[in-house]
Amino acid sequence: MTNQVKIEDLYSDGAAFDKDAALQVLKENQIRFDKENQVLFGGDPSKYGAKRAVLLYALAKKVLKAHEKIESEAASRAEVAAGTGISANTVGVAAKRLKDQERVLIRADSGYEIPSFKIQEVLDIINNGERGSS
Repeated sequence: MTNQVKIEDLYSDGAAFDKDAALQVLKENQIRFDKENQVLFGGDPSKYGAKRAVLLYALAKKVLKAHEKIESEAASRAEVAAGTGISANTVGVAAKRLKDQERVLIRADSGYEIPSFKIQEVLDIINNGERGSS
């Protein structure tokens, strides 16, 4: 018997992903949420490098959305910069490179997000400690 594919599986924000694995990665990287569902870095976000910090922030938003804590997982460059303490220009460069590597989507009207079908790849990148903005 074959696995039946549903149209929902093809949407960037609709496919299932391993929420437990994502939560574990966030916990291991000291990512927390406050009562208003804001993403908080427990340590210095710059120690991760810009790409990993952007991925961690976007992953946190993805998890919040999956658990119906927020309406939109998209994060603007200004939001990521404010949340990570990394300059908006550096966030923009890192996000562009991640987009070029097809790891994040950049939507002109809403911001950055990780497609559900890329979550495992993103978890692997974060776990393997890929750093920098390149």
